[in-house]
Amino acid sequence: MGVVAYANHARTVARPAAVGRSYDDLIRRIQRDVRPNGSTNVAGGLVSGYRMAESEAATGRNVLVLLFSDGVANVGATETDRILHQLGERADIGLSTIGVGLGPFNDELMEQLDNQADGSYHYIDDHDEAWRLLGGDVTSFVSVAARHAKVQVIFNPDTVASYRLLGFENRDVADRDFRNDAVDAGEVAISQSATALYELTLVDPESGSRRSNETLAKVTLRYERPASEAITEVSATIRTRDAHRSFDGAVRHFRLAAVAAEFAEVLRESWFTDDPSMRTLRREAEVLTRDFRGDPDVAKLARLITAAQRLQ
Repeated sequence: MGVVAYANHARTVARPAAVGRSYDDLIRRIQRDVRPNGSTNVAGGLVSGYRMAESEAATGRNVLVLLFSDGVANVGATETDRILHQLGERADIGLSTIGVGLGPFNDELMEQLDNQADGSYHYIDDHDEAWRLLGGDVTSFVSVAARHAKVQVIFNPDTVASYRLLGFENRDVADRDFRNDAVDAGEVAISQSATALYELTLVDPESGSRRSNETLAKVTLRYERPASEAITEVSATIRTRDAHRSFDGAVRHFRLAAVAAEFAEVLRESWFTDDPSMRTLRREAEVLTRDFRGDPDVAKLARLITAAQRLQ
């Protein structure tokens, strides 16, 4: 592990060394030398970090750069493309970004940096979240299960009148490029998962009832296996019988994802939500805390929804 700090300029706090032998010294250096001050030269910090990483990658190691920042780049290159251009492309060096700070915060820069560099993005808002993310096994940052992963969903117009994808606006891949393996896509790390939610409006059945075997959509997943570089493609058909009759009757992990997504929609004042939805979210979050009893993340989501309702 090596450490670079950056404000107006970047500087090396610690050269790469095995953490086990130098842990105490590394902690002392960070506590002594890393302080918030000056401006935010993200590009300078990343370039210095990458140069340090290149020297380690040259020995055959798999190297990961972790960028901690509030993303408010205001010195040097401040746009994603310009920053990445300075770094160059290195397949043996990963880049993941970790957002910190509760004041001005540029979520877009942090997310786009990891997106274009095939990494992952996380946000730390308190000590517990920092420990959850970094206090245990961090192999998920560097161990990739699938490269260039793409998902294509084709809806049946006979049963689906309209649909809306929640989020992922900046990760859209053109239909014509789904099987073009030269087009960059996402990476999925070991122990990591990704969830995409669609909101559907169904076509009213002429007969008054819908048959259970009607097709709603065909979902196709395409990705590259890291070791063999072989392309794998799997598909599944979703039929009306796969849908639950009510939200309360759905499996708990689906309800958790839906509540979190709806909460985000409310916070961003989406056109598709209204004020009463916050009261509904609080009720659903309370049910989830019982379904996920003892899960700190679910309990925290419920507390956030309660606090947001009070502020609203």
